[in-house]
Amino acid sequence: MSWEIRPRNASDMVIKRIYVCQKVSCVHHHRSRALNKLPRIKKHFFQKHDEKRYKCDRCSKMYAVESDVKAHVRTCCTKERRCDCGTLFSR
Repeated sequence: MSWEIRPRNASDMVIKRIYVCQKVSCVHHHRSRALNKLPRIKKHFFQKHDEKRYKCDRCSKMYAVESDVKAHVRTCCTKERRCDCGTLFSR
């Protein structure tokens, strides 16, 4: 069976799903800033608008998503370096 790739005609419509944030005051509430995948909009909503339930055991920072805490713990309080001016840096 032979086939060929044809360019799309102007009549062909591509339907694209978009997901907007529920909060009216959020920038992702507008269609122009919508996200294209449902898990992304869910994570955005939890990170930005939901209460922060997870806490880092080392520095007490609070996060709304457990995966953010896990990523933070990998770099939290690992090595502190002191600058010549006396400022401490952890990275």
